Amino acid sequence: MRKSIFATLLVLFFWGAVRAQQDLVPNPGFEEVTACPRAISQLELATPWRGIGPNQADADLFHFCGKKGLRVPRNFAGEAWPRTGEAYAGIFVGYPQRPEYREFIQVRLTAPLAAGRTYVAVMHVSRADYRSLAVAGLGMLFTHDTVRVGMGNWMDFRPQVSSPPDELLDEAEGWVKVMGQFVAEGGEQTLTIGLFTPNGPLKSQSVPAPRRAPRRVRKALPLAYYYIDDVSVYPEQRILLSE
Repeated sequence: MRKSIFATLLVLFFWGAVRAQQDLVPNPGFEEVTACPRAISQLELATPWRGIGPNQADADLFHFCGKKGLRVPRNFAGEAWPRTGEAYAGIFVGYPQRPEYREFIQVRLTAPLAAGRTYVAVMHVSRADYRSLAVAGLGMLFTHDTVRVGMGNWMDFRPQVSSPPDELLDEAEGWVKVMGQFVAEGGEQTLTIGLFTPNGPLKSQSVPAPRRAPRRVRKALPLAYYYIDDVSVYPEQRILLSE
């Protein structure tokens, strides 16, 4: 029995070490910053990440060292501790009045994906609790080249990994893991994260803002905003436990 437990723990440790070494996402937790965030739309401080959207400079960075409104755990969008470390990203993903307006985050992988190889993609998301709308279908898109997202043209993309389209991401007290496997075509080296569902009515549900939220927030129109932390992409590994 002891031998079995020890062997299992050894495999788990080995698997964690292999995965960390092969993670293709640079700065996966947005910890490494060139400066502390002082304004919205400054995700590029967590190099090499950047925000993209209709304004080509969207997406936010939240950090312990940030200016008021951009700190963690409390900021303009809500209250949330990082899943790990001291930082996370944030994106606005739409509201019923303007379903075509969405923000995305993007990064170049450390190496291109190999054709025919299976990869595992993981991200952790949390609904910003000052923003009273939950949506479904946040995804991870892998492409060869940089994706430029303009007003509404994200409908042309189909992410390889996404949360279930019929399950609302309404968790605001913790982090939800979005995870999936896919087979690479080969050469994909750009990862884009956001809501890629077709143009039209959002799959959404209103969620009351907490009492601690400012009054102006509780009276505002419902919109969806999500924090993102700990993003990873790594080759699938098959580890066999010998008896």
